Amino acid sequence: MLPRIAALCAALLGLLALPAAAGANPAVAVEVVSTTNLSKVPATVMHRLSLTAGATDEPVRISAAGNGMQLGGSVPATTPVASAGPSVAACPGRWDALRLPDTSSWTTELTIPAGTTATVTVPVRTDMPLRYDETLSTAFEVTPRDGRPYEVRSQAPSWTGPLVPEMTLFVLRGANRTTVLTGEAVGPSSGLVEIWGFAPRTTKARRLKTVRVDEDGHWSWAGFRPRARGTWELYTRYRRTARSTRTGATECGLQFRVG
Repeated sequence: MLPRIAALCAALLGLLALPAAAGANPAVAVEVVSTTNLSKVPATVMHRLSLTAGATDEPVRISAAGNGMQLGGSVPATTPVASAGPSVAACPGRWDALRLPDTSSWTTELTIPAGTTATVTVPVRTDMPLRYDETLSTAFEVTPRDGRPYEVRSQAPSWTGPLVPEMTLFVLRGANRTTVLTGEAVGPSSGLVEIWGFAPRTTKARRLKTVRVDEDGHWSWAGFRPRARGTWELYTRYRRTARSTRTGATECGLQFRVG
């Protein structure tokens, strides 16, 4: 009996020592295959993900944000349908300068034949100047059927075209019935911010003040004394110098009530 038990234990230990079967994880590579002139708009960067299967067919799901998705290589050349379109939004007041994203979310499921390479190409396009923290890069999310999802980033070349700051605006109550306006032009370390406003029951905005941006992009104005009672709506616009073109603005007007 004991020799038989010892043999069974030895066999079990041998099975435990065998390597675990690996999940289906195709080898991946990413590259930028083409770009337009990145010093002006419109501009487009083409990103390509290559997936190479091993000894067996490998099902996989791919997701990415961009302006389309094209399959190729060892899988049929098709164009998947966007899984989610660009955001749709609107400002509640009179001023509306929303920067809605150009890109949509794209997802496809494919099976890569054993020993072959499939490609997924995604263009990322912009029709407007970028903000200081924006790029034309993208990220592919790869989900093998027998493995965990992971992300593969594709870095776009440096953008050398026009940039616009993101603008913020806040209203604070000051002493002696004054109103303090403050905010930030995210990105620039100098320049001018114009403060515009719709007075209550008016349809045309007027410029209330022009203030300078400090080296951190911040600005403030403590001398605003609104006389008209009712709901005011304010917004800001940025310009590098007094003679340059306005390049940035508050996306939605900020409404606040007086009286």
